[in-house]
Amino acid sequence: TTETPAEGTTETPAEGTTETPAEGTTETPAEAKTETPAEAKTEMPAEAKTETPAEAKTETPAEAKPLVPSTTLSASVGEGGTNKPEDVALVKTLINKFIKAFNLNDKANLGKVGPTTIKVIKQFQKEKVGLESPDGRVDVGGQSWKVLNGETKPVESVSAAAAGGNAALAQEVANSAKSEANSRDTVGKCYAAVADAVERVMGGGIYSGNSAYMAAGQMASKPHLFKEISASPSNVRSLPVGTIVVWAAGGGPSEAHGHIMVCLGGGQEASDHINSAYNWPGGRCRAFLPISKQ
Repeated sequence: TTETPAEGTTETPAEGTTETPAEGTTETPAEAKTETPAEAKTEMPAEAKTETPAEAKTETPAEAKPLVPSTTLSASVGEGGTNKPEDVALVKTLINKFIKAFNLNDKANLGKVGPTTIKVIKQFQKEKVGLESPDGRVDVGGQSWKVLNGETKPVESVSAAAAGGNAALAQEVANSAKSEANSRDTVGKCYAAVADAVERVMGGGIYSGNSAYMAAGQMASKPHLFKEISASPSNVRSLPVGTIVVWAAGGGPSEAHGHIMVCLGGGQEASDHINSAYNWPGGRCRAFLPISKQ
């Protein structure tokens, strides 16, 4: 009773039922899509902003404080001096009271020393201090500073005309005396030098004798040629140009003949040499202004 399948009933798959894929159905992958990137966007950087700095502010320094002159001299001023600006300003300010030489409103140069400053200091020393050889420097405690600060009176020459003399003739005598003194440049021959200088201008025969003090009496005896004016040791440096000053004999051997000189102005005198007018040791003097030639 074992069941045998019917002959040929073995189940064979239908011919050609092997499943073949449909012709050309080989699955071709979808066409490769080469993805084209979106058009390259070259990213332009934002327009470069060159940052312009805020307008440069040139910082202006605070306005310089004006130079204030010292109230007293602390160091030397002038040629070879320390020349502190405040001292220079002080000296210029004081000199201007005697000689109007500096522009005190020129603040940029008020505290500076140059050739002009030195020249003016020398002029001041010659005309107002009476220095024969001015050095162009004002020193603490020196003669120039004493005149500037009022401690010493300045040399103030009055004119020959104002004193009653002949100004032109007096100047002529002064020039002659200066020339004679420069040519001689000796010591001890004052009477001969002044006699030659004066007589060359006014005529000969005015002086005689061997001692300078004798000249006072000789000029006093010729009022048509000379006018005697007031003189003392304290004002001899400020007598008019061309005044002839005769000093009495002093006590020492070198002073026995007295002294005679011609005023040149600015505190200077001419005898047989040029010198700063000074007080002769005799201490007494007489002064004469020329008024007429012989």
